Amino acid sequence: MQLISSVAAGAVDESNALAVCDVVESFFVRRGFVGLEPTGLHSIFKKLWADAGADPELVKKNIQTGTISFPDDDEVVEGILAKPLYKKRIEKYVLWAYEIDLQGQTFAQLSYLPKITTDHVMPQEWKGEWKNVISQDIHSEVVHLWGNLVPLSNKENSAKNAKSFADAKKLLGDETAFVTTKRFLHEHETWGREQILKRCRKLADWATKRWPK
Repeated sequence: MQLISSVAAGAVDESNALAVCDVVESFFVRRGFVGLEPTGLHSIFKKLWADAGADPELVKKNIQTGTISFPDDDEVVEGILAKPLYKKRIEKYVLWAYEIDLQGQTFAQLSYLPKITTDHVMPQEWKGEWKNVISQDIHSEVVHLWGNLVPLSNKENSAKNAKSFADAKKLLGDETAFVTTKRFLHEHETWGREQILKRCRKLADWATKRWPK
């Protein structure tokens, strides 16, 4: 609020303010991927304005301490490969950020944000034909990773349910709302642990550039 008020008053240049917001956003999103608890953040942010003002380099320096980390690229990649994105606080935001990047837009350019649901390409329940594709233990390991998640509308998500991958591709072939989902369907003919982890690595490479340290 201090930053916004200072921009409104003409005391801080807007480009500096945006750079500060980029640092803070990357800090929170990276910590979300790694799964770090918010313990101790209050003490940093209550004095961050006094310590750093609108200087993005000072913000980056003061936002981390000996006990509060700003995860590096390796930590983010490891988090995306091993930790569930599903039901994390950053989940929908991350899916949207990737979607609008594929659309060639920014959040500011969107006229509206249509509602999305998060779809598990490999369904949450280990049943049906999926039992022939993957073991129950491996299913539990990878099902909630970002690589297995795509955005869908409520209607398509409900209709897809736990169909096999081939059946799901046919059903979702006319999905028009999300570039993420259309591109995913075009790029994959089979789906299992190897494909999920490969997509995780691709998304991790994108994420470390989208939210740089």
